[in-house]
Amino acid sequence: HDELRDIALNWSVDLFHTNFLKSLWHSQLTQIVDIVTRASLNVAQGYPVMVQCAGKGYRTDSLLVSLLQVVNDSHYRTISGFLQLLEKDWVYHGEVFVGRSSRDTEVVFFMFLQLVWYYLVNAPDQFEFTADFLIFVLDDLYGRYSSTFLTSLRRKPKFASIGNYVTLQQRVRAHKGVSLKSAAYTAPKIRDENPLGPPELQVVWARVFLRYHPIAQRIHDHVIVVRSGTLDVLNMGYNLFFAPSSALSTAHKLSLNGSLISTVPALITSYTSLTHVNLDSSQCTVLPPTLAFMPNLEVLSARGNRITKVSHHFASCRHLRKVHLDQNKIMELPRNFLPVTMEVLSLSHNHLTTVPPGILSLRKLLSLDLSHNELRLLPGAACLTLTALTELAINNNHIASLPLAISSLQKLEKLIVSANELTTLPSTFGALTALTQLSVSKNQLTELPDGLGSCSSLASLHLSSNQLRAFPASLMKCKQLQFIFADHNQFTAIPTFLRTIPVKSLDLSMNSVSTISPVVVANNSLKNLNLMGNPIKLLPSFMCTLRDRCRLSLDLSHVEELPQPV
Repeated sequence: HDELRDIALNWSVDLFHTNFLKSLWHSQLTQIVDIVTRASLNVAQGYPVMVQCAGKGYRTDSLLVSLLQVVNDSHYRTISGFLQLLEKDWVYHGEVFVGRSSRDTEVVFFMFLQLVWYYLVNAPDQFEFTADFLIFVLDDLYGRYSSTFLTSLRRKPKFASIGNYVTLQQRVRAHKGVSLKSAAYTAPKIRDENPLGPPELQVVWARVFLRYHPIAQRIHDHVIVVRSGTLDVLNMGYNLFFAPSSALSTAHKLSLNGSLISTVPALITSYTSLTHVNLDSSQCTVLPPTLAFMPNLEVLSARGNRITKVSHHFASCRHLRKVHLDQNKIMELPRNFLPVTMEVLSLSHNHLTTVPPGILSLRKLLSLDLSHNELRLLPGAACLTLTALTELAINNNHIASLPLAISSLQKLEKLIVSANELTTLPSTFGALTALTQLSVSKNQLTELPDGLGSCSSLASLHLSSNQLRAFPASLMKCKQLQFIFADHNQFTAIPTFLRTIPVKSLDLSMNSVSTISPVVVANNSLKNLNLMGNPIKLLPSFMCTLRDRCRLSLDLSHVEELPQPV
């Protein structure tokens, strides 16, 4: 740690990166990543892992256990999950952050945050939080802004007035500055326990190490990744400026993520090898029109800016396939603003009131995300022309009905229309035979169409927070249906189709189910049954047969008598 401090204090533009990679600190990081990677492999294969830190030096047990959970469980890569992890495996574990012995703990904790940052840089779409969030946590530790790091199970609070402090969780919720949430993050529908791969360690977290250096602070996180002797990715994120480098002559991907730039110079069009440009979380108010003249541009991402306008010149980008403009301030778009080669378009979290007419010409479009806007209508013309769509997300709008023409989307596999104002679904729904996931949660539905049973590929059905009383009998034809989320409705009985289809998880919590049907025993595939918040008074004896093969959640407040074997 002292060596690292000396390297940062004696910073030079030529030697800092080289000296850092030669330091013992970097060597220790490499060893920890190797240990975590091997431990994750054992966990994935079903073997138990015991962490024991013996000998002299820093205690790294909290670091290893915490990092293993971040790598192996997507829950701890969310903001709430990460904060739970800090309390569970650092504060409640007894690590001391205050007092004479706190220095060792702070060093190890800083190492933990840096390692999390490495994984975040390697897979930004797998983390709900950004590097700014990690710096926010680090500043909270050193600034003593909250009570979280002032307590320990080993000793009393350091300050008698600790009750006046807010917690770190409260500070995060109240934060109004730079966004702590990542625009690139996509929350998994099911908790993901697949481990992350080992990160690239040839990178310096200069935004932390050099944040107060009078010169170096202007060159934050200048990262170059070389593969097979040729520059593949040039990452100049978090810069205050952008000056094209000779390195761009061979780079394929340019990242300006988190930079303070508002435009891109025209010189960028001369770098013909560039195919990917990332402007996420920058300061653009207009999508830089110079990007429209890049001859080989394929993927453009500008999430989390303040963009209000998009130039019609992007229609001439004949190789452009993917555009992400989420979390901006777009209210309208030109009629022809993108080329017909488009395959993926994401415009979520904007201020669109109608589906932009220019989208109707994108006949090769495979994925369209218009969620979290102010739409009141999905035009039938969109369904008739965008017949190649496999994914459509229009959730969190004000849509009151879906057009009958939705039956034209016969290649559609994923449809998300939750959090709208739907009262019914069109009778033509049965034509969506390729549909595997349907989400209509948080609407005002009172019934489901019989045609839903013709969606023969349906595997996941989300019906939460509606006014539904019964499932259509036709669902017994959906032989691929595995996951049903129907909590917060008015269902009065467990569906009988459980006897014939291999449902693995059924959530009927917060409904009006009063009796438990024997069909739950007949289904050998059932692994999770949630009946919390239902007025169930009697538990039949056959429920005992479920305890070894199914996770059962019940509210016993209404139960008058338990079966004897329980």
